[in-house]
Amino acid sequence: MENLETIFQNRFGIVNPNERKIGPEIEGILFSPKTPNNIPSVEEISELFENIASGLNGAADLYNERIQINGETTYAYSTKVKFEVNDYFVEITTGISRCTFEMTVPPSRSLSENERNLKYIFEKLLKGAENSRLEILGLGAHPFAEHSNESIMPKLINVYLSERLDGNELKRLITNASSQFHVELSRNETESLPNMLMRFIPPIVALTCNSAIIEGEFSGYKEYRSYALEREKDHHMEESRAGLPPNFFSADNNYFRYLISHSPIISRRRDMINGFYITFDDKAKTFSDFINKGTTEARRTDSGNKITVTPELVDLVFLEGTVWPEVRLRSTFGTAEFRPCSFQPSADEILAIGAVVKGLVNNYIEASRLVEKYDIKTIREAHRSAMRYGPDAHIGGESLLELSKRMLYVAARGLDGNEKQFLRPMEKNAESGKSPADRSIAYFTELLKRQPRNSDFTQNFVEKHRFKI
Repeated sequence: MENLETIFQNRFGIVNPNERKIGPEIEGILFSPKTPNNIPSVEEISELFENIASGLNGAADLYNERIQINGETTYAYSTKVKFEVNDYFVEITTGISRCTFEMTVPPSRSLSENERNLKYIFEKLLKGAENSRLEILGLGAHPFAEHSNESIMPKLINVYLSERLDGNELKRLITNASSQFHVELSRNETESLPNMLMRFIPPIVALTCNSAIIEGEFSGYKEYRSYALEREKDHHMEESRAGLPPNFFSADNNYFRYLISHSPIISRRRDMINGFYITFDDKAKTFSDFINKGTTEARRTDSGNKITVTPELVDLVFLEGTVWPEVRLRSTFGTAEFRPCSFQPSADEILAIGAVVKGLVNNYIEASRLVEKYDIKTIREAHRSAMRYGPDAHIGGESLLELSKRMLYVAARGLDGNEKQFLRPMEKNAESGKSPADRSIAYFTELLKRQPRNSDFTQNFVEKHRFKI
């Protein structure tokens, strides 16, 4: 088999900067009025996908994946819908939690095309949710559900992942949702562009933080979802596996070496009849060890039998999906995936994130100069400050809000005239010095002053935070 590093690198081709595509990948929050302090049931989630498919008048494929209910494996519930948008097959499926959905959007060279596709897909999702008596909340985390491992959507891959990771890690993470963007990269850009984008995480988070209310209380963080990821990096999860890797900016470190320094968790194999998942139970053994030795022990999840496996490309693909830095390379798509932002209150606010990312990439030289003075320690401290304080945070003793404004100016210079309009929602946040989390906190505080905590309190908060196209 060809060297895995060579395969990884060759999956990034040559991208004409004038034709570079960018594409959203969305995680969002599902809310059930039936159980306001809990998450939707498997039955409600299944009905959602059935209603989305029904709304597409036979132009969608509905999938019933294997899930585990009361220890029994069943295909009885719909978990995904797939349909075509502009010659691209998009998917809406469940997240790791029953209160989250995941949605792909066709990549495009044009933000206007991104907008048309994103809003079209959301129209289908929102109609399906309405018919299922579910709400889509424009928040980065479920505001009322208790953190519990019982919240996991019991698809088999989630069940196996939960067995491999510590339960305390998962239960604070699985009710979170994010607005992600993929940016096409050439092979010679796979170090420079991700490193530049990583340095802009603090100012972007400051303007987009949106997960302040957790389990019905102010969490103390305006971006709790990022804080939860930082908090849970202990001996169960390598410190560098999520968040801002400590050595990401090192000139001696490329992404492939960073990637394989982590232990593999899960992968797939196929026998003569069926495909099946395998789990790697040795948490101390890195993927690099696996490559160097040429074999390792794994467990078949269908039978529980131990087997000896050799490295395959599919193992690397699964590893890519289970290492979670805030900017990561996805060789499967030939992209950098920008991941630090919460799910937003509206489609326009999601697209503003894409506009910033696209503008910074297009204006790489000026963008790099703006943040080149900040080392990884300063960036890390500023990211933590942004999690807690949003636009009121600091970076290196300076105002993070002021850096955010300069970032938007530089991003605007990287966009065509018609595309600058997509920055407007984030520009408004910068002008007001208020993030979505600040507005949520203000409304939550106002509600507490004027009414008791009851069903009306919850409904008023939810009504204010419905996602808007």
